[in-house]
Amino acid sequence: MSRLRHRTASSVMHPLPLTSLSILQTILIATVLLTALAVVLAPPAQAATFSVKDYGAKGDGVTDDRAAVQAAVDAAAGASGTVSVPAGTYRLGGGISLRNGTSLVGIPGQSVFSMARQSGATFMFEGTSLRGVRLEGLTLRAGSPQDNVSGLYLVGGVDCTLRNMRAENMRWGFKIGGGYPGSGWLIEDVVMRNCQIGIYAADISDSVFRRLDIQGTGTSGSGLDHPIYLDRGVYRLSVQDTLLSRPSGYALHMYIGNGGTSSDISFERLTLDGRGGRQTCVIWQGFSNIRFRDVTIISEGDNLIHLYAPTDVTFDGFTGSGGGALVGTYDDQSVYANRITLKNGTYAGTRLVMEGAKIQNLVMDNVSLGSSSPSTTPTPAPTTRAAIRNGVEKASDVRPDA
Repeated sequence: MSRLRHRTASSVMHPLPLTSLSILQTILIATVLLTALAVVLAPPAQAATFSVKDYGAKGDGVTDDRAAVQAAVDAAAGASGTVSVPAGTYRLGGGISLRNGTSLVGIPGQSVFSMARQSGATFMFEGTSLRGVRLEGLTLRAGSPQDNVSGLYLVGGVDCTLRNMRAENMRWGFKIGGGYPGSGWLIEDVVMRNCQIGIYAADISDSVFRRLDIQGTGTSGSGLDHPIYLDRGVYRLSVQDTLLSRPSGYALHMYIGNGGTSSDISFERLTLDGRGGRQTCVIWQGFSNIRFRDVTIISEGDNLIHLYAPTDVTFDGFTGSGGGALVGTYDDQSVYANRITLKNGTYAGTRLVMEGAKIQNLVMDNVSLGSSSPSTTPTPAPTTRAAIRNGVEKASDVRPDA
């Protein structure tokens, strides 16, 4: 007869009392919460900084620092870091290739990149289809606009920033776009002097340019260069608090040469100063829904505003002086500008619209003619009223005292 086996009391597992289980659960939850809180309250990790001098750059204005600057850019790109540019003049014997997320940060007015005359067109910094590029506190300097030296060329840039920058004697200051589409650009606090083309933009959208002071090459230039040149594929761009002066061509050149469109572009607190240069403003066929607000236009040349068949253009709040007329078209053009509105402005001239202008649906509301020179800042709405509607083409049809 087999012996029965009995389990002893010590071999039997008893469940923990409810109170013990609750205590363990509470401790576990508290541990998780404290860990999460520590993560939230911990200071953010500081991005690594890569000084160009740590990679051999001298900054003495004599040594070719291109290789050292490129090495710092490459190292920072691998670590999502920032390239630091201490005070000095860094001579570049060739261009720097930017990377995704490249940030070069210098000391405004003290961190200078220079380049001697080049045998062919050369940009100091360039890249294609990059995201998150930032250049800040840098001066880009060449000896002359004829030295084949330009500043930045970036096609297809997304969420890029140029801040506290200065460019001197450049062929192109910043050439943005012209191929792959880009978006989200912020360009602010920029000064350019004696640059043939200050900012060229094409194929960009949803961007802001503000606090720009761009001076061209004046009458010494070719007549084909412009402080700001907007081309095809520019959509939802805002330009604010900007001075464009001494243009060798037009202070503001909105021109599409090879087909396409650009639209929804606004300008606020803009000064176009043609003194010491040539023309002030042209808006070409393919541009639509263009808005100007609080604008000063000063010309020593032809008409203040040239229209080559754009659509839906409004100037609201302006002062103007010089030129043959406030607004006009080209003598040989066969296409008409359409739906053009000018309101709340004064023109210190004798003719609002040039004779034979190719404009349909032109409206002028609260616009006055006067002989006094305007101030250099935008002026509030004048007191006289002139209304022009439905395709005025001759200056004799305009009644400024209507």
